Amino acid sequence: MLCYVILYSNMIYHYVCTFYLQPMEATLMPVHNANLLIREARMKAGLTQEQLSEGICTPQALSRIETGTANVSHVTFQALMERAGAQ
Repeated sequence: MLCYVILYSNMIYHYVCTFYLQPMEATLMPVHNANLLIREARMKAGLTQEQLSEGICTPQALSRIETGTANVSHVTFQALMERAGAQ
């Protein structure tokens, strides 16, 4: 957190704090039932785990995501859902 004072005139000032957050790529989303949403979208699209994960993550990582043993980042979730054709 970075805090600083903005001086408007001789006697008036404003205290401002800025929070620095992690980039979205590194942030894990608490998407409720993300594993089920991804698996369902993949199955509806008729894709294998290898096809869906290509260029996004490893098939092993996708398997762990679908079984709920691994978390998924916002960016990965969005990429997988887009590839599967889910809006």
